[in-house]
Amino acid sequence: MTTTNSQTVAWRWFLFVAVVLCLGLQACSPGTSSESLGEQRALLCGSVTLSLGTPSPVATGAQVPLSASASCGGATAEYKFAYQWPSNPSQVVTIRDWASQNTATWNTTTVPAGNYTVYVFARTVGP
Repeated sequence: MTTTNSQTVAWRWFLFVAVVLCLGLQACSPGTSSESLGEQRALLCGSVTLSLGTPSPVATGAQVPLSASASCGGATAEYKFAYQWPSNPSQVVTIRDWASQNTATWNTTTVPAGNYTVYVFARTVGP
């Protein structure tokens, strides 16, 4: 906890995993990686997984079902899904913001072909 101007701010840490999805390409070599952010605290989920309901490569314009699960020490998890543009790695776009539902669908009709990194972020519910 950090106190600033007489207001208490609770730092919320999260864990994420990323999967590469090849969109509109004939062949690709998808890989996976995971990394934890922040520090180990009660609010941090210990593990998170991401599954794509459609195997890669995926046709441009496809609806890609996403499914996640997280282990948060008995606490309820909430999830955020996002993807990273292949032409601009600093641009991460939210597919679905934080919610307790562990599934989302990525509508790829508005994105060009390329290798996208798809993320799921997990944290415990609450302030």
